[in-house]
Amino acid sequence: MSNTFCVTITHCKTDPDKATLGFVVANAAQGSEKETMVFLSSDGVWCAVPEEMEKVDEGAPFAPLIHFSHFLGNSTPDTVGT
Repeated sequence: MSNTFCVTITHCKTDPDKATLGFVVANAAQGSEKETMVFLSSDGVWCAVPEEMEKVDEGAPFAPLIHFSHFLGNSTPDTVGT
């Protein structure tokens, strides 16, 4: 069985709930000691912009999206996609 888990997130501005759930799933996978990666595509690439992440807060019981920014590594808005 593979020890790698990939979560694809395709929404951010268009459906912040889906973005939040994607990061919650990634966080759970990481907590189970799986190597975890998050793949952002389409509208989901906005999750790589800290200012956009700060706008997403679906409320309890979920943490604000910015809480999951550790999945982005060292990417910044000017390096995403390069």
